[in-house]
Amino acid sequence: MMQMQIGKGGINAASFAPDGTVSSNQVALACRDGYLRVVDFAKEQLLVCLKSYYGAILCVSWSHDGKYIATGGEDDLVTVWCPGEASIIARLEGHSSWVSSVAWDEASFSSGRYRLGSVGQDARLALWDLAVDSLHLRSNRVSKTRSGPATKSSTASSARLLGTKISRGFRSTTGAGTSSRVSGESNESPIPIPYVQKEALGRAEVPVLESLVDHPAHNEPVTDIAFTSDAIITACAGGVARIWARPPVAARMPFTSTGSTASDSNSGGDLESLGAAMNRAELD
Repeated sequence: MMQMQIGKGGINAASFAPDGTVSSNQVALACRDGYLRVVDFAKEQLLVCLKSYYGAILCVSWSHDGKYIATGGEDDLVTVWCPGEASIIARLEGHSSWVSSVAWDEASFSSGRYRLGSVGQDARLALWDLAVDSLHLRSNRVSKTRSGPATKSSTASSARLLGTKISRGFRSTTGAGTSSRVSGESNESPIPIPYVQKEALGRAEVPVLESLVDHPAHNEPVTDIAFTSDAIITACAGGVARIWARPPVAARMPFTSTGSTASDSNSGGDLESLGAAMNRAELD
């Protein structure tokens, strides 16, 4: 067994990169100290450490192709990152409180366009359609105007700065936070390579996008969002789940507005039109 201590604070969420992608064997960690950390667990390497605009990162999700990571947190923003280049792609505005959960909609991917959904403590559901490759080019042009390179930490200094350690062997807790060795090795050492660390960019240095759809989803803070092939599922702190029929994707049809609302459900429930519950919005 391998045990890794990543940073000095807690880890709020983790997302593994899909198998068979450029980021296979990597896990993205949403950390309480406001950093997104990406670890290659097969090579036991901390790869990148990227700072949020403000506050803790609360949720994280890896795109289906392994190219991008989305995070949300206490800055009320959804942030899209390119871990392979240790860069920020865009910040997405649409929430008025902490972002609880983010998810990529794999079924809607088409010709470089991604759909991203998020929910938050403001009880709202937000959707974005992103031409991420175009945003990537724009963010690269902006980043080139910045002075100073990315910070690269040496092995020794990285461990001191962020409290990163790695342990091998099985260990059991014996009480009061102490541990005793059960089997295998128990040597602890810093993660054995340098990694790239970048601090937060200012608001003028990053593309900012408003949400395509911003709709009240629950009466209580929303805690989770998930996409299926034919639905969007949200859940809230009040113990209620809602299932929404996804809007059309292939033809990029506009959302319709008929004034009806989605039904509450604790286990399934009727599928209602997501578009029927939201203001009219064009996908383009």
